[in-house]
Amino acid sequence: MFSQNLAALRQSFGFTQKEAAQKLGIPYPRYNHYETGRNEPDLETLKAISRFFDVSLDELLENEIQIKPRVPHKTASQSGGDELDELLALAETLHLKIKSLKARNK
Repeated sequence: MFSQNLAALRQSFGFTQKEAAQKLGIPYPRYNHYETGRNEPDLETLKAISRFFDVSLDELLENEIQIKPRVPHKTASQSGGDELDELLALAETLHLKIKSLKARNK
């Protein structure tokens, strides 16, 4: 299930496999093998992936991950460098994170 969860998380952030690999500092072929189930990461890499996608190790490895709504990351060229768009996206991401944390604590 890890490989499916990893792919779902990556897609929820709007990243390609190459972008996710680059952001995680993992060679693309290795990342691709994680998503296809050909290989599994070591514990340190699992920790890095869980921090990057802001999920617990349990969530990352569970049978069915609950994908939270995400605001796709924009590059400066996609947003036209508009700082307001970037701030609005950040505010939405923070709002969703706070809502998620409140739901967990109930």
